[in-house]
Order: sequence, then C-alpha cells, then structure tokens
Amino acid sequence: MGSKIEIIEQSFAQIKPNAEKFAASFYVNLFTKYPEVKPLFVNTDMEKQQKKLLDALIL
Repeated sequence: MGSKIEIIEQSFAQIKPNAEKFAASFYVNLFTKYPEVKPLFVNTDMEKQQKKLLDALIL
C-alpha cells in the first residue's frame, strides 16, 4: 500500500477529468446533508467557490 500522499494523489487523479462536476456535487451534497450552512453561501458566486475548492485540493 502506498503512502497517504500517494493515495491522495491517485484519488485526485481520478477526480481531475471531472473536476467541475465533482466540485458542483460537493456543494449539492453539503447543502443536502447540512442545509443549515446554505445561508453562509447566499451571496457567494458558486462557480468561483467551486474553483476555490478545486484550487485548494490541487494545492
């Protein structure tokens, strides 16, 4: 079994081709499971937020 870093890199490599769909589904799932956090994003440009999520994952 590889190191934790290798596992994370391999996981992200699988997500990368569909990164935009992944980011969008992340927030759909977040708001479905935790609807109380949705008001925190009411004034947020969700496309930009999704890009920030992907940028953070890439970093």
